[in-house]
Amino acid sequence: MCGRSRCALAPEQVEQAAGVRRERWVDRERYRPSYNVSPGAWTPIIRLDEHHTPQLQTMRWGLVPSFTKTGDKPDFYKMFNARSESVAEKPIFSRLLKRQRCVVLLEGFYEWKTDAGGKKQPYYCNFGEGNVMKMAGLFDVWAGGPEGPLATYTVLTTDAAPRVTWLHNRMPVILPDDSAVTAWLGSGINPTAAQKGVSSQEQQQQEEEQQADDPEQAETGAKGQTAFSLERLQKLCQPFNGDSLVWHPVTTAMSKPSYQSPDASADVRTKKGSISTFFAAAGGKKSPAAAAAAVPKASPGKGAVPAEVAHSAEGKEAAAAAETDEGQGQQQHHHRKVGKHHEQGQQHDHQHKSQQQQQKAAKGSISSFFKPVASPAKQQQQQQE
Repeated sequence: MCGRSRCALAPEQVEQAAGVRRERWVDRERYRPSYNVSPGAWTPIIRLDEHHTPQLQTMRWGLVPSFTKTGDKPDFYKMFNARSESVAEKPIFSRLLKRQRCVVLLEGFYEWKTDAGGKKQPYYCNFGEGNVMKMAGLFDVWAGGPEGPLATYTVLTTDAAPRVTWLHNRMPVILPDDSAVTAWLGSGINPTAAQKGVSSQEQQQQEEEQQADDPEQAETGAKGQTAFSLERLQKLCQPFNGDSLVWHPVTTAMSKPSYQSPDASADVRTKKGSISTFFAAAGGKKSPAAAAAAVPKASPGKGAVPAEVAHSAEGKEAAAAAETDEGQGQQQHHHRKVGKHHEQGQQHDHQHKSQQQQQKAAKGSISSFFKPVASPAKQQQQQQE
């Protein structure tokens, strides 16, 4: 997993996803929704309190060990990921594995695919818009932080699932359901001591002293520490290969951590102006032919088109067609009158009215616009006929 993710959830959505009330969210005010989260950002995680009850806490992504020297500058990029295959072997992680497991809440993560030419194309992997992704993590608290105790976390990774090996050879450890979340959090966590800046080694020493004074507690404590076995770790850290995991290419602009636009995770294949949207129906608008078919039929002899249709973009062509039909009907009626007027010698009146009817029929008609206009001599010949 590369060091980039998305957590643009509203605080209320975070609380709903975690099943935790607002008053049980530590450092809630530090959380800042982001479409492009990078190490060092404050994001929400779920952990257990001293009563083994889930609570939320806003922590910085990128583990800073509790034994970091006071005055040192924290490096959030050094341990923002931890290989699940080796966390039980490395002391820096194994001490956290026993007591300080957490669940990281995100909407998805980004990964880059490098083509043959060396160009890197980012992809956004997620469970679909609006769905929350929960990942296995470990947290620690550095008492000597610049502004007091600093709580940080790391995300566990595993081999890539068969469906995503084309993209990368690693992926985060995804906890697909509530049972997996419960199994991961387990027991043996002392978050209250962590909040006060007590290191993991000091917590362990205190517990061992308490267990030495109380044999019954020692047995319980031993069970709590060994309950999260290597077998359990391996079972929970399997690659997630479910069909609910989807992905799509996104803009290369989001490769910069400073790019915080909402379109950082948008699918570039459906971006406005693409070739696919060019041929798509625009907002469900009807074609001129469909619009004309939907126009109510006019009453006989009137050729009327409703005003709301005639003034719409779709109705203009239908209105023009109706007006043309009206002109043609009147022109036929006029020809019958011409025969009578011709016999009565009223040719001048016929010529005047014929020109009026031709102008009216041509008005708004696309076909009449391109119709050849007869010469004056031709018109006179037609009138004599």
